[in-house]
Amino acid sequence: MADDIVSALGGSVWDPNVTVDAPTPGYPPRYFEPVEVLRCERALSDDNVLMLDSVRLRGDVQAAMGEFAVPSNRFASGIMASCAYSIEAPVGLWFVDASGRAFRPAWPAEPCGLRDEPLQLLNELDEVSRTVYSTGYDYDYATVCSGPAMSGEFYETSDADVASAVERRRTGDSMLPPALVAPTDDVGFLQVCTYARSEDADALPAEYETVMGTSFTVDRPDSIELLGYIVDAPIAQPCSTPATLFASTDLTRPDGSGSTHLTVELDGCRRVAGLGFLRELPISAYGILTRDR
Repeated sequence: MADDIVSALGGSVWDPNVTVDAPTPGYPPRYFEPVEVLRCERALSDDNVLMLDSVRLRGDVQAAMGEFAVPSNRFASGIMASCAYSIEAPVGLWFVDASGRAFRPAWPAEPCGLRDEPLQLLNELDEVSRTVYSTGYDYDYATVCSGPAMSGEFYETSDADVASAVERRRTGDSMLPPALVAPTDDVGFLQVCTYARSEDADALPAEYETVMGTSFTVDRPDSIELLGYIVDAPIAQPCSTPATLFASTDLTRPDGSGSTHLTVELDGCRRVAGLGFLRELPISAYGILTRDR
């Protein structure tokens, strides 16, 4: 429940001053022998209060720590590049030894983000206990969302566009973001904002197009189910029908890692953008996004 953990996982305004005494993540100590991992996760209670869970994990902890004991790969000095993804590492993660000493590992980097390998080993560990703390934050998701429609992610597509995407998938280029960026079967609960184009959108330049809508949460089981439908969805067919209703969300794990922005057309051609190629929105996924709303 340190201030920096609560701020980062709770979504409150982060004050750098609260981290003055926080341990700095770093490289694994040479003679450190961990026996378990402690991870901080966020969740919602039944009455919509934000909770923080302290989760203890055991298993092949040494192998997991080994994935942090590798050099980071970076661009050579003087090289400038534009990277496609913004990647967030877990907010609170510690390796703990038998005496109770702990250290926070720095996530190893690669030129355009962070390496996926530590995530794979951490996912193989077993949860042995979970302690739940209330932050006291009462999240009211029945609020108004405002901002860009993000409809620029959708565009008119032809048979040639679809054929190109099909060929890329056939050759093994799934076009999915890196695993750390795009949680699917390990996604946390989602906050979804729904948008409708403003009535005078056609009279405004595209960059000024704004939308208003509402927001709601999708609990974790439904969020995992929703992403399962979308990941397995086929490539969207040719489309020339502009949508007027959208839903969007940021894919993050309970530990705060992730960051993929997913946008969905709720009418028009009903497509999904954010996970590589444009996908068809499955009926089952549409039902989760519109259920009881």
